[in-house]
Amino acid sequence: MATARIGESGPIFGTTDQSYGVIENVEATTEVNEEELTDGDGDVIGVDQHGKKTTCTFEYTYKTSADGPDLTDVGTGTAINVPDGGTYGIPSTIYLRSATATRSKAPGYLTIRCEGTSWPSLGS
Repeated sequence: MATARIGESGPIFGTTDQSYGVIENVEATTEVNEEELTDGDGDVIGVDQHGKKTTCTFEYTYKTSADGPDLTDVGTGTAINVPDGGTYGIPSTIYLRSATATRSKAPGYLTIRCEGTSWPSLGS
């Protein structure tokens, strides 16, 4: 006998709200630029650190009728809210640098892999 689903198609594993979506596979890397100060012998005698930023990647799977990060958000200069952001040192808002859309295995769902940056000095 073939498998049959009773009720609405989806959600995929981990989705807690069928009308919204779920964020998964979050990675955040915080880094700074460094400039080494050297003396006349070329020895490092100091280091200036500046330009702190956090780069964040995540996958967001949501029902296509709901709002979520979108390919059109890339490079718009608009900070987007990261669902469940602000937890474990992950920024709650980022500026999207790239987004890749793939159709989810669950019918009616879309997965967007987002990559973006947050600069704490910008107050986002």
